[in-house]
Amino acid sequence: MSFDQIKSFEESLDREMAGREIFKMPAPSVLRDAFGAISMADSQPKMHGLANMLKRGLDVALPSLIKSTTSTREIDFKQIFEDLEFLSHYYLIREYLYYSYNSPESFSWKFDEGRISIEFADPSIPRQFSQGWNAIILDTIEMHRQGVNRVEIEQLLRSREEYGNGEHIMEAFGSTLAEAKVRARLKFDLLDAASAEISLKGYSYESFRRVYEYLLAKALYHRYYARANSTWASFQFPKDQILEELSVGTGLPDSEIRSILGDLTYSPNKKLQPMYFNIVDHPALPELLMTAESIIDDDMPAHLLRVQASRDPNWFLSRVSNTLGGQFVDRLASMFEEAGFLVQRNVQLASINSDAPDIDLLVISREETLGYLVFAIEAKATIPAYWAKDYLRALNKGGLSKAFDQVASVLETLSSEAGINLLTERVLSLDPTPLSDGHIVLRPLIVTSQNSGMFFEKESSGCTIIDYRTLGQMIKASDGDVVYIIEMLKSIHEAPLPEIAKMSVNVEGISVTYDVVAGSDPVFFPPHEWKSSGLDVQVARDFFKNGGSRQNPFG
Repeated sequence: MSFDQIKSFEESLDREMAGREIFKMPAPSVLRDAFGAISMADSQPKMHGLANMLKRGLDVALPSLIKSTTSTREIDFKQIFEDLEFLSHYYLIREYLYYSYNSPESFSWKFDEGRISIEFADPSIPRQFSQGWNAIILDTIEMHRQGVNRVEIEQLLRSREEYGNGEHIMEAFGSTLAEAKVRARLKFDLLDAASAEISLKGYSYESFRRVYEYLLAKALYHRYYARANSTWASFQFPKDQILEELSVGTGLPDSEIRSILGDLTYSPNKKLQPMYFNIVDHPALPELLMTAESIIDDDMPAHLLRVQASRDPNWFLSRVSNTLGGQFVDRLASMFEEAGFLVQRNVQLASINSDAPDIDLLVISREETLGYLVFAIEAKATIPAYWAKDYLRALNKGGLSKAFDQVASVLETLSSEAGINLLTERVLSLDPTPLSDGHIVLRPLIVTSQNSGMFFEKESSGCTIIDYRTLGQMIKASDGDVVYIIEMLKSIHEAPLPEIAKMSVNVEGISVTYDVVAGSDPVFFPPHEWKSSGLDVQVARDFFKNGGSRQNPFG
């Protein structure tokens, strides 16, 4: 692989992109037609792949379209579709270029005459995207198991008016608002527990949550209406009317709603990339554009935090980051506590080693046949990534690589005589009926908001790294069995790589083929029986009955 060859190809890709006809058409009409096509595709479950393709392409086109009001060509829907398809390829290949420049072992590039092949070289990259998708799917399945009933809502709306004050509208919207609150908890909602105390730039986090949940309920309502009536979900909303509706629906003043919408909306003055925004505001259009699926599926809280952090990094660092980190540790602690584990937050090691970091979370499992199994958890609550440059932040100084250094320092400190004494004291003090004999087995674990070892294939072989949503699903399925959790952590790292598909596109006469992660069935963590059935007690009873002892548990 030659970086000169890659650079030359990148220049060809940029020229091909810049020459697309979509940029010569009237931008307002292009945007309306593009959003209409996305909404149409989103309304058909079998066409979600097409909808995602169009969204990627539109994200590439938006920086130019949002500033354009003039044109040299009439609108051509077929050409718009073809150009968005190419721009979708451009989006993905640009991602691979970013990865390749910043992490040269990420992708394999092969150049032949008239042909280029781009393949995954680092297995942690396809694993990350597959595992992230899997966590979202399992969370969504669990949400529907908890009682979200789309059939009843669609029955209310079938062959009825979509807008107005009808009783069917009020009842259906009440149901979608309840669903919205459940769905919001599946996103990056770590600040929700402290929302009243968190002040963002221009408004409170609590106010954002009210607007977000209302928009989410609105998107769900229009999606259900579209499905019930075999049409497209609405995607155009008059600017004054949506402002008034949000004001009435949330009880917030217009000025605050304008500030919040300003951070959720892509407009000509925005410096961030379009993928951080779920609403588009073109100055020449009288309406805001947003698709139901974008509001429902995207992680709007994470987008909002990224926008806020870019607006004023110092403000965000001093007013939000510490609370975000604290809430993340609290969320992890609650997950383990609910499963019956003992936990202690922020265990300080400075009295033993002034250079050692605190242990964010100590999780203790009392094992009658062994003693104690302890997780020393390093927690990283970074804002979830949405595209390549976000994911690559993990490689920055002070990024995820720092977590592995911190874990090494913790393990070294706890292996000293003073460290062993401290660990023993903490473990026994947390157990209401401490065991007087047995072993303490220590395992390090890095838990992140999203990253499950992407770019850290070698490092993660010595210290497990996992995202908190996947870990939470394991803990819930474990029924309090720490051995089950350990086995599941091992299984996902050792599992075969996800299926890889090939995509192809022509760039200035060059045939380019590149890898993508193919869709697959979700991987479930099988429900386990341990504490709830009393199996843990029975296993311990049989162990001691057969002559076992904690001093020599392995025979």
